[in-house]
Amino acid sequence: MADRSTLTAWAVARFVVVYLVGSSLLLVLGVDTLWMAVLLAGAVGGITVWWSLRGAVRALDAAASGRPSRRLPGDLDRIARGIEDRIGELERRSQEAEQSLALLEEVLARFPHGVVVVDRDEQVIYMNPVAVTLAGGESAHLSGLTPHRLQTLIRQVVSEGAPRTEDVEQVSPQAVLSVSAIPAGRHVVAVVTDVTEQRRVEQMRRDFVADASHELKTPLASITASLEALRIALNRRPDRVEEFVSRVEAGVGQLARIVEDLLDLSRLESSHLEMTRVDLARLVGEEAARFASKAEAAGIELVVELNPAEVDGSPRDLALAIRNLCDNAIRYTDSGGKVVLRVYSDADRAVVEVADNGIGIPRRALSRVFERFYRVDSARSRATGGTGLGLAIVKHVVQRHGGTVTVESELGAGSTFRVSLPRNQTPSGN
Repeated sequence: MADRSTLTAWAVARFVVVYLVGSSLLLVLGVDTLWMAVLLAGAVGGITVWWSLRGAVRALDAAASGRPSRRLPGDLDRIARGIEDRIGELERRSQEAEQSLALLEEVLARFPHGVVVVDRDEQVIYMNPVAVTLAGGESAHLSGLTPHRLQTLIRQVVSEGAPRTEDVEQVSPQAVLSVSAIPAGRHVVAVVTDVTEQRRVEQMRRDFVADASHELKTPLASITASLEALRIALNRRPDRVEEFVSRVEAGVGQLARIVEDLLDLSRLESSHLEMTRVDLARLVGEEAARFASKAEAAGIELVVELNPAEVDGSPRDLALAIRNLCDNAIRYTDSGGKVVLRVYSDADRAVVEVADNGIGIPRRALSRVFERFYRVDSARSRATGGTGLGLAIVKHVVQRHGGTVTVESELGAGSTFRVSLPRNQTPSGN
């Protein structure tokens, strides 16, 4: 090594100097023979150089091992100190690198998206915990990752050297993954995100816009046709004017109800829930009174059974939910039937039940009755002024209050909708 070579050269030079000086001194001091002077000078010089060299080697070894060094003469002292400084710098950089690596590992472990690093030989270099979950488990090779479209996408980035982003469908468990893969030298970095819920919400919004447009077009078409018929009737059939005016009024009323329900949904989704103490029995009693005349006109018996129950919530929103349940029960119950409203407490819950003995709901439709614009009987719903949004509003209100709504029904025997609300709870926000 360069440092030991320097030490050797220094030792030889020192030996020569000591030897020459020692020989001269011995001759001056009177050593008679030349060979005796040479012998004595060589012995003294060798011992001196050995002692110095021994100390220098120990000091260099100490410097190389990071221990404080002994004092060295001349250039060797500077070499030893340089070695100590270099070792200290390397140790500092090594500690910084370890700290940075630990921080990176912690950040990637907490990163909400999956990160996969694959080299050009399709060896998986790194997977964070989220990636292990989304890609079907940990794997050392690209071929072990799922779904298979993820493998194909990464291979395309390797071959093309260009970034790619694509939604990938996973079969088991069913999910939609958004994969963004970019080349990074000899590696490909893929970021995998579970966008299942996001895509579901986007699809719901698209369906909602399409359904709302369709629902609005129906009464508008009816109004337009009735107005045209009214214009003709004014000139040719005055006796039918009242009939067409009634049709226009019905269409306008249907349109107004759809718009009102859409505005209610929009308000529920965007406004903050302001909580207050609500006497649920009183609230249900007030809403039942609103429907008394409508039930009587339809030939339906309206029964109210109220027990004390209080909840924390929005009186306006809870009244809206109860109103829609009552309206729904009366609409789907034939003349001579009965609708029962009950309020009672069950442990730490307050329960509202709206039961009827109407036409009931088919078993296949039970899981969809709370969907927006879903109708079990479209013709009857439109004929009675239904918008297809009432039960969706009920579900939204109940969920905002931290409660649940369920339905039990038998076709031809009636239905029971049950709303369960916590008696004390913190608002859930929007």
